Amino acid sequence: RRQWCMDQHQESVLKFGASDKAVAEISCNNNYLMKWLTLFAVSSYVVVGGFDVINGSLPAGIYLTCLRVYVQVGKLWSDVYGKFLQTFDNAPALERIVDIINKPTDLRNRMQWSRHQHHITSTKFKEMQGDVDLNAPPGKAIQDRIPIQMRSVGVSLRALGTSEGHVGTEVRATSMFYETITVHQGKLVCLVGKRGMGKSTLLRIFGGAMLPEAPKGDGIFLIPSHLRVLHVPSEDMFIKGSLYQNLTFGVQKGHPDGCLSRVHEICRSLGLPPSLVDRIQEEGSPSVSWGETLSGSEKHMLVIARALIANPEVLCIHKPTLHVNDRAGEKIVGLLRDFVDQRGICLPKEEKHLRRPRTCVMTSTRLYSLSKADEIFKVAALIGDADHGTPSTDAKLRPSVAEIHSDALNSVDADDLS
Repeated sequence: RRQWCMDQHQESVLKFGASDKAVAEISCNNNYLMKWLTLFAVSSYVVVGGFDVINGSLPAGIYLTCLRVYVQVGKLWSDVYGKFLQTFDNAPALERIVDIINKPTDLRNRMQWSRHQHHITSTKFKEMQGDVDLNAPPGKAIQDRIPIQMRSVGVSLRALGTSEGHVGTEVRATSMFYETITVHQGKLVCLVGKRGMGKSTLLRIFGGAMLPEAPKGDGIFLIPSHLRVLHVPSEDMFIKGSLYQNLTFGVQKGHPDGCLSRVHEICRSLGLPPSLVDRIQEEGSPSVSWGETLSGSEKHMLVIARALIANPEVLCIHKPTLHVNDRAGEKIVGLLRDFVDQRGICLPKEEKHLRRPRTCVMTSTRLYSLSKADEIFKVAALIGDADHGTPSTDAKLRPSVAEIHSDALNSVDADDLS
């Protein structure tokens, strides 16, 4: 296998060398083209004009002037041709930029969904006005009693690829149709189910990373419009900058949520090494590609710390215990429990009643996560390739979302935590 890899690498190097040599030859010829044409034109005029001067039909002064004009025109054309070559060399990059800035976006759909959410929230608020005291503090106010709700909502997953030279060709499509799920504010919710049944898709919809299709009939998709929602994928992502900039990414500058002491306290609560916590400074910290310098568990912990620092009202997080051991996993789940109970992490306790409820929806790979959850929903497919846990090409999946009570946790097996 090692010899095969070396042969493949050597073949690639030889191909690259041949291509680079051909490009260098063409580039050299292009750079000298106008110089050669100028030299040919000037040489031709020297011969023809020289004979005219000898014959007396052309004054020597005009001959020398015209010769100088030919030389200057040749230089100008060389500059013009050089600019043309630069433009030609930049054409592929410009084509990529034009292609990127003209790709379809979901901004219009997001605007429509935002207006839809605002309309439903306002309708729910008016319906509940007669039931709740308007002067009640947060946690008892009407806005905090409006649930996160989904009913008869579908979503299409499309995999795009390259087929017969056409980029963006749809090579796989899966449709999912969720029946009913209701999540109350101020709860720690865990989604379980076999692989491929739609847990991550459901979490991405709740987190706003994926937009569902328009509800049909009496369908509804409601995330109260006044709530700040944060989606945390399972992949670790960092920007090139200081560690403090990465941890407070998205937090308004000067906001108490991004206070350095709070950032340190959250990182210590997660069990990050003191040497790493000490490197979190607002000023004087170097810009580093942290994705390349940290271990896998450290990156995972920092991503969770960043989510807790952001302090959203709704936190949607994928598999928070995936890349850590049981001890660290229990600490993470405990912090998420505190995030819900205390309405935020490392915030003044005397101001708890002034803060809105915190809701956390997560998928998990550990059984102990379920014991901390207020609500557990099992996602199972009713239509599709349910036996193998993977939807087939062009499949239609209808995940059934059923709530599991705490006294029925024995119905959750290892496959439901995949």
